[in-house]
Amino acid sequence: MIRRPPRSTHCISSAASDVYKRQPGEYSEGDWMRLQFIGTASRNYHTLMEQLANAILTQLNPKPGVTAELQASAKAYCTKVIQDHRKDHIYFFNLFQSSTDIFIKFWSLGALEEILKNYYNEYDIPLRKQLHECYLQIVEKQPGVVFCSPYIEAKYAALFCALLNEDYPNYWPEAFTRLFSLLQLEVCSNPSIKMKYISFVLSCLLAFDREIVDFREVKRAEEHKRSVLIKDEMRKSVVNDIAFLLQQVIQSHEFFRANGHANIVTQALEVLEKTVDWTKVELFTENLPLIVQFLGVGELQVEAAKALYAVIDKGMDPAIKISLLKNLNLVYILSQWDPKIPGHSEDFQKAMANIVNKIGLMYLEYLADSKVGVQVKQAIEESFPSVVEMAYKYLDQEYYAVSIIISEFLNRYLTLLKKITLQEFHTQSVKVLLEIVMRKIQLPVDYFAGADLPEISESFELFRGELTTLFVNLSSIPSLQPGIVQYIAQTIDMLKAQYNALTHSQKEVILYLFYRLGQGLKDLGKILKEPGNALTRTVETVLGMQEVFADHLLIVATALEGVIRYAGYLKCHAERCDSSVSYTHL
Repeated sequence: MIRRPPRSTHCISSAASDVYKRQPGEYSEGDWMRLQFIGTASRNYHTLMEQLANAILTQLNPKPGVTAELQASAKAYCTKVIQDHRKDHIYFFNLFQSSTDIFIKFWSLGALEEILKNYYNEYDIPLRKQLHECYLQIVEKQPGVVFCSPYIEAKYAALFCALLNEDYPNYWPEAFTRLFSLLQLEVCSNPSIKMKYISFVLSCLLAFDREIVDFREVKRAEEHKRSVLIKDEMRKSVVNDIAFLLQQVIQSHEFFRANGHANIVTQALEVLEKTVDWTKVELFTENLPLIVQFLGVGELQVEAAKALYAVIDKGMDPAIKISLLKNLNLVYILSQWDPKIPGHSEDFQKAMANIVNKIGLMYLEYLADSKVGVQVKQAIEESFPSVVEMAYKYLDQEYYAVSIIISEFLNRYLTLLKKITLQEFHTQSVKVLLEIVMRKIQLPVDYFAGADLPEISESFELFRGELTTLFVNLSSIPSLQPGIVQYIAQTIDMLKAQYNALTHSQKEVILYLFYRLGQGLKDLGKILKEPGNALTRTVETVLGMQEVFADHLLIVATALEGVIRYAGYLKCHAERCDSSVSYTHL
């Protein structure tokens, strides 16, 4: 077995401080075998550390000319080192501290994670406590070693969570006390150093959510049990410290931004977003007015929107939630945003659309719930038109992914309209929606550049699918059906009269909506059997347009879909249609 570093070095070793001068990849495959033999026989610590460093670099950052076989040999050697030193965590902490190479530091922390994952059951309680102390001493006494790179800081934070998952609260009850005590160290009198520690603590909290809490990840029963246990303990002893830290950072946002550390504010917002899901929302309500203001601050707005969404998504009494929205004046503030104004990123538009979508769905849920009080419903009805108008704005902007988000609420809204007598607002509202759908559902002109069927991008295909669902739902609202049928009839008449003057895109969308109209109409067969009605006449017009079936392949395909949709009508009334199309063949 390889001898552990001298006790005098404990968490710090100078033995490997100068062994990284040799360049990675200098060894041949034969050298690896020779070095492995020498390392095993000589028990020379200096040689072993040099050998390991070169093995790590050969594996992770090889120079040109390094063979796959040599990399595999280096990986096997590194794996064996971890196995041989699985109860010698100080060995890897020493390597982490001594090296200035990012790859070696990163590997050292990964080796410790590997030990926690596969060999930690071999650690007794005193050895575990020694590992905890070693971990904390490095970040307390040598912050530069940890904060030398964002990647290393994130990896060190992930290691904290790995230890937390194994030992908190039974074997490491003081874990969070020690973590937050970093902010009280004497060196934190230096603002620049304190900001690094604040960032690190926030990184640990984010890693905690990512590695232990995240409900989106499928967890085994034991992992879920551990997550619940840790959160329960944190609710008793830690959440107030978390809330206080977030409040301090958010309220001091101008200081952090002025000193080039807006990222710390975004970290705090992200922690709030993750933490509010399993803690009391009251811990963070004092911060919410400022967070609403952050929607207008470019470098903070995405995380601010995500944090607000988390609060809105939080389960709470309807009266409390509606009161919270009213006190924040959030619906009005959101209604002042115009998604079409240039300068807003797609991520921000998505975050905002998620908020509007969530508010809209929540309103519909509360309106349908007989247990929700009259006053709450009255408050919802007052602001509901604004939410619908906001939804239309996000449907009508440039990013397909944003429009897809908001379509969830709009489809639920249309489902509601099928069941009620439409008020004037609803009637005018759906007309606006119909206009947006018919305009946005049209294929871009450049899709028809070739003679063959165009390749439609996946994002637009998904977007068009959502718009199609909206159109079908609009068509299925009884009071709107006559108007929509009449509109489609008029567009088909225009298609016939101006066929050669229209673009391929205009032709295709008219025929596409004609085809989809049949999905929304109830009792389609009964309607088509009524001679002289607008839909029957429209079907006959399409069947009589020979030019449609000699046009671009996509237009022909779309027209045929319409013919198939109304095939039942064709069998009964083929003799009344003036068309050269062979219905039997179709």
